[in-house]
Amino acid sequence: MAAPEDGVRLTQLAAELLNLILAVGYDCAVLSAAEVLRFAQVDRAARAAAAERNTRGWLAEKELARLLESGASLRQHCQTFRHITLPPGLTSLSDGAFMDCSGLQSITLPDSLTRIGDEAFCGCSGLKSITLPDSLTQIGDEAFCGCSGLQSITLPESLTQLGRKAFYDCSGLKSITLPDSLTQLGERAFCGCFGLQSITLPDSLTQLGKRAFAGCSGLQSITLQPGLTSLSDATFSFCSGLKSITLPDSLTQIGDEAFCGCSGLQSITLPDSLTQIGERAFCGCSGLQSITLPDSLTQIGGNAFYGCSGLQSITLPDSLTQLGARAFCGCSRLQSITLPPGLVTIPEAAFSKCNALSEIHFHDGLTTIGSKAFHLCTALTSITLPRSLTQLGDEAFARCSGLQSITLPPSLNMIPCAAFPEHCKWNQEVA
Repeated sequence: MAAPEDGVRLTQLAAELLNLILAVGYDCAVLSAAEVLRFAQVDRAARAAAAERNTRGWLAEKELARLLESGASLRQHCQTFRHITLPPGLTSLSDGAFMDCSGLQSITLPDSLTRIGDEAFCGCSGLKSITLPDSLTQIGDEAFCGCSGLQSITLPESLTQLGRKAFYDCSGLKSITLPDSLTQLGERAFCGCFGLQSITLPDSLTQLGKRAFAGCSGLQSITLQPGLTSLSDATFSFCSGLKSITLPDSLTQIGDEAFCGCSGLQSITLPDSLTQIGERAFCGCSGLQSITLPDSLTQIGGNAFYGCSGLQSITLPDSLTQLGARAFCGCSRLQSITLPPGLVTIPEAAFSKCNALSEIHFHDGLTTIGSKAFHLCTALTSITLPRSLTQLGDEAFARCSGLQSITLPPSLNMIPCAAFPEHCKWNQEVA
């Protein structure tokens, strides 16, 4: 088949697609629309002549030419584009192709397109709608980052990869359905989409990128897909509107800060498969009133439930062997706690500032209570420490203003300074 009279079709759209026009002085800022149908290789003189003839601020089809590579930038000059139709045969949209074209409202993509490059539409704040073709398999990093005008988008069933920050800060996005073909969801893919109210995750997705939905404050509920084994760090952090979430039976690990700052979260059921809760995983979940920890759980990270001021009761499973520093610090409504037999150390400030805590049930086997472990637990009135205890940290029960008496085991050889409030009476058992 012979090439068209005015040139050849492109199979890849260059990121700087109108640099050749800029090179001859054409002012792209006056463009209000462009229909990019085909590109031709022509010499510089012909391009200059075409630009000089065009005085109406519109670009004729034959005046567009193929960009080979140069240093100018489309985004600096063509911010008034409104509507663009890309040519048939185009398979890849290059990195930064329409970056910062803030006036762009709609674009038509060809059925041949398989890849949208990194930052291709980043900063296109005026983009309201876009239809992605069924041929598309990959959306690059930050491809639609900052497209605050985008309200909805349908991802095709052919899509397998969604890059890092792909829809970062798309604050107008209200709903999205991820296709069953999707296997990879990049870090911060939907971070900052605070208008997002619902999302459906496919079964094919076995891992969510870090901070994938962080800051999606409009998200109210979500069901995670079967087969998911770990929840990455900060996946749903600061989703303050999230009220409930369903976790799959396959989940073994909740990452650091996974639900940190989810102040609206009222209930969550943890699966029997769970073995680890990361640091600050539920930090600041002030609406959480109760949580049941499964018998499979062995580790709770530092600050895991820090500041969960609504938490009234929690049962630590017998399987628990590691508890991080400040794990329940600031749980001001927590009334009682039973420590499991496998836990040999209560770390620093683990239950500090639990103002309502009035009952602590210790098990033999506990050897160490860290510094400030029960600092400012003002509702405590009396305590009997287990006979296995050998080490008591500084200020372990300091400023427990309600504490009247404490019984110490004979195994405790040293009582540190300010371990108890000054008014508290204590006695040590005989071996």
